[in-house]
Amino acid sequence: MDNMFSPEISVIVPVYQAEVFLPECVESLLDQTYENFEILLIDDGSSDNSGAICEKFALEDKRIRVFHKINGGVSSARNTGLLNARGKYVCFVDADDCMDKTCFADSLEVAKEFDADVIQFGYRRISKKGIYQDFIPPARWTYSCLEFYHESGSYQPAAWGYLFKRVLLADSLFFSEGIKFGEDQEFTLKALFNANNISTLNKVYYYYRENPLSATSQQIDYETALDHLKVVKNLFQFITEKQKGPLSVFYAEAIIRLIKAYLIKVAQMPLSFSLYMDAKRDFKSLYNEYGKLFPGVFNNTLFNVCKKDVLPYLIYIKWLLSRKKIKA
Repeated sequence: MDNMFSPEISVIVPVYQAEVFLPECVESLLDQTYENFEILLIDDGSSDNSGAICEKFALEDKRIRVFHKINGGVSSARNTGLLNARGKYVCFVDADDCMDKTCFADSLEVAKEFDADVIQFGYRRISKKGIYQDFIPPARWTYSCLEFYHESGSYQPAAWGYLFKRVLLADSLFFSEGIKFGEDQEFTLKALFNANNISTLNKVYYYYRENPLSATSQQIDYETALDHLKVVKNLFQFITEKQKGPLSVFYAEAIIRLIKAYLIKVAQMPLSFSLYMDAKRDFKSLYNEYGKLFPGVFNNTLFNVCKKDVLPYLIYIKWLLSRKKIKA
């Protein structure tokens, strides 16, 4: 492709063992009514026909670039895309999902209308049984970061639900590699933190297909549950470096949710003495390192129990899960 080509949008698609759904995904992108974009297909060491499918599409449309790499996970693949993106805006699409053909046109329209740094659009979640549920922002509007989180009612952590202005990511904002749970939330929260205006589109534009082979569908062990605490530590470090005043409130709520997610995942596992000791050690370590710096997080009523011993909290969560009073 001509090196002078200047796409408005870079679409980053991590590809791994996706031969079944990849054609539908790419075709939904090529069918967009807005045409000034590039597609970066990142073949993350697939052993099926995914790599060949990527190359076939690239031969047919010069807006598509293909990168083949050793398998490193979805974060590694997305980071390869970010390092090679040339668009003013960036969005992420999973290889087994697809998009409405007006997504890019409508997103850019609202971006210009509100001078938005981030645009969020509605999505449809399609279960393995074909049952779907729509998640749609309540209004076409624009918000500050705090307003978006507290007032819009539409925050969701998945990176594929947004169009990001690439300048927001210019100061080395990448996905944390080696983390399977929570890496999207970390990236999205950091990007929102850098944004001045966040706009929403109240219509379904993204179709998310539940995939039993994805990382988030795999059986949970303690190491994957611990990913949530790794993300919390990364966010604590990010906040400390940025020191952006009132936004610490926004982060406190998000971090509390992540710590609760960690404890819920631990509670889902068969409780043993070694599991209890691991959870006690890791929560204590987090508190000892950041408790004094971020008292607004750890003064949460439930976490006050965990400062002394996580066991009562884990038993309480198990009781809630058994009675379906809390979602896993």
